[in-house]
Amino acid sequence: LPHCYGMVGVARDLAPDTGTGGDLYTVIGHAPRHLDRNIALVGRVIDGMAALSALPRGNGGGLGLYEDAKMRVPIKRIVLAADLPPGERPAY
Repeated sequence: LPHCYGMVGVARDLAPDTGTGGDLYTVIGHAPRHLDRNIALVGRVIDGMAALSALPRGNGGGLGLYEDAKMRVPIKRIVLAADLPPGERPAY
């Protein structure tokens, strides 16, 4: 899948089998094309992208990574629509 706005990927080191799923990222701008077919994408954000796009951007490695851990903003809550009761699921 291409690294389009809102896609969620698994961060990894240089070796292809180093991604554990413990570190995820979301594309909030223009992603370098070399990420396509090289980094696993696992989904996409369909609600809340305005909040993610408002976060400060890092400049580590030219990929927007935070070089200083203090800049990281923890995600406190994620809800999968499939985990909600049918009556509470948003209709997209």
